[in-house]
Amino acid sequence: MLDLGFFRWAGLWLLTTWLVFGSLPHLPASIEGSAPAFRAVGTGLERDTAPVVYLTFDDGPHPVYTPKVLDVLAQYDVRATFFVVGKMVSWFPEVTRRIVSEGHSIQLHSWNHDNLTRLSHEDFGKDSNRTQAVLGKTVGMRATCLRPPYGAINAQVREWASEINLEVSLWDVAGSDWTDISAEEIARSVMRGVRSGTVVLLHDGGGHRQRTVAALEMILPDLIGEGYRFELMCSSLYLPEPSPPCWVYHAWPKPGPCVVTS
Repeated sequence: MLDLGFFRWAGLWLLTTWLVFGSLPHLPASIEGSAPAFRAVGTGLERDTAPVVYLTFDDGPHPVYTPKVLDVLAQYDVRATFFVVGKMVSWFPEVTRRIVSEGHSIQLHSWNHDNLTRLSHEDFGKDSNRTQAVLGKTVGMRATCLRPPYGAINAQVREWASEINLEVSLWDVAGSDWTDISAEEIARSVMRGVRSGTVVLLHDGGGHRQRTVAALEMILPDLIGEGYRFELMCSSLYLPEPSPPCWVYHAWPKPGPCVVTS
């Protein structure tokens, strides 16, 4: 037989709680509905609604510092976006392949780190074409984003990039790791500016980057401790496999007819 006194007491308790606190107490997920989704980030589990940060690295791949950066990212199970210099990709293809094999995004940072606003339309197309071509040859992928060296951008370069289906991607917070500052100062520069949705700029090439590696070892546990999750900025598109031996490349790689010469 049901104990009606218990239900009267429980109802009175719920009513009192609602009147005092303005809401009912938290109920288990099995009562409220399905439990919230989680995703694995860093060293723990974070809710899907956790703040997000986009880590990006410019000027690589470097034969010494890019592997060190990748080691730290792997230690914390973090993914990042690498804006690579085409010439460096051609020199260090194995490092480039490691970037892709470990789940990171790989995007364009020009062929030779030139100021793109000083190029003609034709030279801009050749530059992008050459960098896309070496990515296709090295990792079988093409980029969808372009980060102009030095952040040098104007309406003309944006228009040219759009013509070849490249999105211009800049940043919100820079670690200033290209200047003569300590690893601690690099880390503080990043942590001071990070908010949800922030794009962080660091460098894995273009100079001695040991301080960047050391700063990254401070930044990642701090961001993870604050509940941040890490997302990729841009997708990389796989090219058809196997690549035809005589593709033609315009500003955007696409299959073309082989030209037979006698």
